[in-house]
Amino acid sequence: MDYSKIFPEEKADKIINKMETYVVRLSLIEPKDDYDFNKNCEGIKTKETFLEAVRMYNKHPARAKDGARISSEQIRTKDIVFTLTIKTGFLKSMSNTIGNSLSKWLYENYQWNKLTIPTPSRHKLFNVEYVPIFNCPQCLKILSPEKSLYENVYKNQSLCMMCRKASGQQDFTPDEQLGLFAEESLTQN
Repeated sequence: MDYSKIFPEEKADKIINKMETYVVRLSLIEPKDDYDFNKNCEGIKTKETFLEAVRMYNKHPARAKDGARISSEQIRTKDIVFTLTIKTGFLKSMSNTIGNSLSKWLYENYQWNKLTIPTPSRHKLFNVEYVPIFNCPQCLKILSPEKSLYENVYKNQSLCMMCRKASGQQDFTPDEQLGLFAEESLTQN
């Protein structure tokens, strides 16, 4: 019996409640001066205010819906790196996810706009770069595949390619073969 026709929300809940993980890197778009995020810049306690914006993000009421959470923050000299975990299907655009919250709060509430060259039409604060992360719960392997490989091979999957092969999967798409080859190559080194 096909239960998805009787209980379609069951299937949707399983997909929506899966989590995606990304490593995100932020750097100022047009820094006004040479700066160091680990020090106060233009009278702004950059490290403290960024961590406060992260706390605001993690406690925001929208987190109840999207499950998003920022963790593992690394505030480095010229950039900030962190992990973002969010429910599958809720990340429309990383720039919007960061821009509508962290960037906006830092720009408006904590005067981070002082760190960039003023542009009247722009309120964008950061260059946003990110890569998806895949965690295999069976072998505990952590992978950061190229974005298209992630989309075609790992997204919405619970096992890495080597674990899928070990569990009996024999037929692989060309992208899955590439993922399997990359995983096998990594374990040989």
